[in-house]
Amino acid sequence: MKSSKQEYPSHLIDPKQKDKKWILKYIKAAYNEFIRSGYESFYNNRNNYHIIKSYAEGRQSINKYKPLMGEHEDATTSHLNIDWSILPILRKYRNMAISKLSKIDYTISANPLDPLAQDEKNSHFAKMRGKLKAKEDLGSIPGLAENPLLQMKEGEPEDIEELKVQENYTWKHSASIEMENAIDVVFHHNKMEQIRKACRGDWFDFGVSGVREYIDSNGAVKIRKVNPRSLIVSYCTKNDFSDATHIGEVIEMTIADLKQLAGNQFTSEEYREIADSHTGQLGNSHSIPESDMYNKGYDDFKIKVLDMEFLSVNTMVHEKRIDKRKNKRFGRTNYYAKDKKNKEIKRTSFKVLYRGFWIIGTDYCFNCGLATDMKRAKDNLTDTTFCYHLQALDLNNMCPLGYMEGAMPVADNIQINWYKFQSAVAEARPKGIMIEMGALEDIPLGQGGTSFTPMQVLDLFNKKGVLIYRKVDISGKATNYRPIEELQNGLGSDALNYFALIQQDIQLLRDILGLNELTDGSTPDARTLNYVAELATQGTNNALSLISDADRFMIQDVASDIVLRIQDTIKNNPTQGYVRALGSSSMKFFKASPSLNSWNYGIEIDLKATEEQKRRLVDYLNLSIGKEKLEMEDVAFIEFIDNIKQAYQVLSYRIKKRRVQRQAEEMERQQMNAQVQIQSSQAAEQSKQQTMQVDFQFKAELEKLKAQNQEKLLQMKIEGELAVKQLELGVHSEMKMAELESNEYRSEQSGNIPE
Repeated sequence: MKSSKQEYPSHLIDPKQKDKKWILKYIKAAYNEFIRSGYESFYNNRNNYHIIKSYAEGRQSINKYKPLMGEHEDATTSHLNIDWSILPILRKYRNMAISKLSKIDYTISANPLDPLAQDEKNSHFAKMRGKLKAKEDLGSIPGLAENPLLQMKEGEPEDIEELKVQENYTWKHSASIEMENAIDVVFHHNKMEQIRKACRGDWFDFGVSGVREYIDSNGAVKIRKVNPRSLIVSYCTKNDFSDATHIGEVIEMTIADLKQLAGNQFTSEEYREIADSHTGQLGNSHSIPESDMYNKGYDDFKIKVLDMEFLSVNTMVHEKRIDKRKNKRFGRTNYYAKDKKNKEIKRTSFKVLYRGFWIIGTDYCFNCGLATDMKRAKDNLTDTTFCYHLQALDLNNMCPLGYMEGAMPVADNIQINWYKFQSAVAEARPKGIMIEMGALEDIPLGQGGTSFTPMQVLDLFNKKGVLIYRKVDISGKATNYRPIEELQNGLGSDALNYFALIQQDIQLLRDILGLNELTDGSTPDARTLNYVAELATQGTNNALSLISDADRFMIQDVASDIVLRIQDTIKNNPTQGYVRALGSSSMKFFKASPSLNSWNYGIEIDLKATEEQKRRLVDYLNLSIGKEKLEMEDVAFIEFIDNIKQAYQVLSYRIKKRRVQRQAEEMERQQMNAQVQIQSSQAAEQSKQQTMQVDFQFKAELEKLKAQNQEKLLQMKIEGELAVKQLELGVHSEMKMAELESNEYRSEQSGNIPE
């Protein structure tokens, strides 16, 4: 049953009236409006997207080139001696651009924004300030410096400046750490890096891409990429599609797949009627095959299903009244209730999300109703958002434009000139010779009248290099022509011109895509200065910034909604289902504090350092180590900081801290040296005094010994003199005795008796 033109149903009705028919009417109206709009984008542009993708893969059809080369596009043979294969120049530069974009990465910061979280943060830093102030004021008092209350624990700041660095960069609320870990788990198990790479390819090719996040039946948070070729979107003017009212996807599936999704929402007759409405379409046969005992004959039939979600506004009506007993009552009432004398009606409107599946071309829909797990921030419970997160590089009248579409004409020029270059090469003639046969005829071989034939002359010329010819013609007149002249031939100017055009188109392709010889690594000059290379790299980054910005915005939006999904998951506590879906390694996700569900989080995306920035930082760190400004633990800490601004801030603080520390160590060393010198001087003076004392004692002892020796010598001299005197007296006495005896003897002999 074909759909006719539909009008959108009213949103300002009783929510109870927004049933399956109301949802089907809206989906049909949205689909018909998009198909009739003429937008050359998304589902309406799916055929063109297929062509663009073929250019991106270097597999575009060659039929458009054949007529330009004088061939019919359906011809299977050709008189041209060329290779019709596609020259994959555009694919090469596309891969380079996407590869360069892959080097740009971000870190996700989840910061609690609740007043309670801010109070906890302020209380923490106030406590640290008080502790540092007390340490500064009381640390110099003897006996208090070793007080455990004044000692800073590991990870706590040593001074006010380090406290400021922690407050601005390094300190994190415990809930922030837990939520960031949870986001990392969800991204890891959904292979977010591969999804981002595929999205970057779509942005480059089509100018639009995005993802969809949801909670599956096991309670796991899932993320999948969206195909732009299947999207149906309401009219939008914003690049992030935040002003959309409905978003849907056209999905091709079989009747068997439909049975898995819809189940018993359709009867067997309705399934057959759905299949019958699609005979001869989407590759289906023109009649339904016979069924057997295992499956229906139409189970393999393909159908198109529109999966759409759209925003609506529901109103909750409450009445405030006074009953017969004069008691105040407050409760839900009828949607159309009005104020009365003893009754006050209060209406509260809130945004809701409806979802439904419509089998295109029929009046059948299934799984229709309010969307489950609608995301609502705690500070704005009346608002909700789509599960889709789309980003367009440049959206003008619903037409996003990518890089590939602008490069396709240049790729066509390259391909055509490549074919013409091949044709010019194939048609090029080899080098040859021009022969004047008249000069080679009737050349005498010798006597006897025989002559060389022209072929014999040429054979002699080819074998020996000897050329024999006649200088005069038959009439005997001299001629000025040469018998053999060489023809250059070879590649002509056409081939060189075509090759030059190819080179110009390649340069034009670089200009369109923002690449250059330095960033694509084709022909870099070894003499290029680093500053020039940096400018070339920055130019490429600027040219591709639309894609990097779209990537960053999408990650921020997805992370913000993943926070709400995580809070819903923790609230519903589907731990076992999540473990079955993701494995036991994700248990860390559920070990997060239950307080995760109590905060509002602000998501910030910080750009990680590029390879060039990391290289500069490492060079500076190595230089700082060489000059003894940093310690190895400082370098290890700084190298693992992803935020380059934070890394340099911490680096500056650590250098200053180490400088102050080394100055204090130097002053302490100088004081120690001064004390050592004083002690050394005192020791030298004491040693000198001791030496003098010993010398004095030695001299005193020496003088004493000298005096004693002199006394002994004097005594010995006296004793010697006395001995000599005694000896002299003894000898003199003996001589007197001898003389007396001699006189007595003589007297006896003479007879004189002495008187």
